[in-house]
Amino acid sequence: MIDIEVNRDNLDQAIIYGNKALLSSPDAYTILARMSAVYNEKGVFDKARDNAKLSLKSKKNYAPALFELGIAEMNLCNKVAAKDAFNKCKRNRNYRRTASDYLKQENFDYYTKHCN
Repeated sequence: MIDIEVNRDNLDQAIIYGNKALLSSPDAYTILARMSAVYNEKGVFDKARDNAKLSLKSKKNYAPALFELGIAEMNLCNKVAAKDAFNKCKRNRNYRRTASDYLKQENFDYYTKHCN
């Protein structure tokens, strides 16, 4: 249901469904990673980071959570943490290219230009 609501661009409803799912299974790493993606899309990066970290607590090196953590940390201006998450994410062949693109200096500088 989370993905259906995201596709409908109804992010608030996606969060409601995600939270309901987490009530029955609070350590569901896939749901936590998906919730992190929704919060990143909404621009609520602190909650995105928290959900990604909870996901990684349940399943270490889970690439979707590492990717979302990288996005959140980058937007929160935690550059070292963002680079660390993207570098770990690169180990997964499905995320290697995208994570590598974010790590390119010119791209990383562009996405963190709002940071001091």
